[in-house]
Amino acid sequence: MARIRYFKSELAGELVELFESSHPARAIADISEKKRIRPKAIISQIPENVYRELKKSEAVAK
Repeated sequence: MARIRYFKSELAGELVELFESSHPARAIADISEKKRIRPKAIISQIPENVYRELKKSEAVAK
C-alpha cells in the first residue's frame, strides 16, 4: 500500500495550492508539473495534520 504524502505550494509567502500524492514517483511528477506551471513557487512536504488544518481553513475562507 502506497503512503500518501502531503504538499503545499507557496508563492511570495502566500499559500497557492495544497495537493497530495500517493507514490514517490507520482509525487516527483506532480511537483515537476507544479514547478513548470509556477516556477517561482516553493513546494514543501507537510505533515498530514498540517495539511488537514490548511484544507479546513481554505474551505472556510471560500
